[in-house]
Amino acid sequence: MSRRNGGSSPWSAEMVNRFVDLMASGIHHSKCAPILTKEFGVEVTNSMCNGKHYRITRMLRGETPPPYKPKKMNWIAPFSSHPHRGPVNPKPRPKRTGKGNLDFFDLRSQTCRWPFGDDLPYTYCGERNIDGSPYCLEHSRLAWSPNTVRNRLAGIR
Repeated sequence: MSRRNGGSSPWSAEMVNRFVDLMASGIHHSKCAPILTKEFGVEVTNSMCNGKHYRITRMLRGETPPPYKPKKMNWIAPFSSHPHRGPVNPKPRPKRTGKGNLDFFDLRSQTCRWPFGDDLPYTYCGERNIDGSPYCLEHSRLAWSPNTVRNRLAGIR
């Protein structure tokens, strides 16, 4: 018996017969794994017993297992001509400089995150931030009162 992925199955005909006998004697299929492991010297897990029980009961009911169909992978290039992916040659975004000219995707860990504008998409300051702050010096002064800044520097919340 072989697995779908090409590996060999540990279930021999003797093991299957013993598994059916154990279930017929009243032992629940999830409790058969340690018994089969001990008797046959092959590691059998509870999941393996659950799956085997499921397949045997389907077979006894006359159900046929669904045919194995490998998943079809639809790999689409990020800039393909697929109708939902956009144009083949996207226009490069112009590099912007100065305050308020960075969009969300241009933000870096060292840039000021002070937002400009009331409508989407927001733009951000983009100046170099102060260590430990998301804002540059100018916007830090606007964001926190002097007392709050003093408390932050002193470690008081």
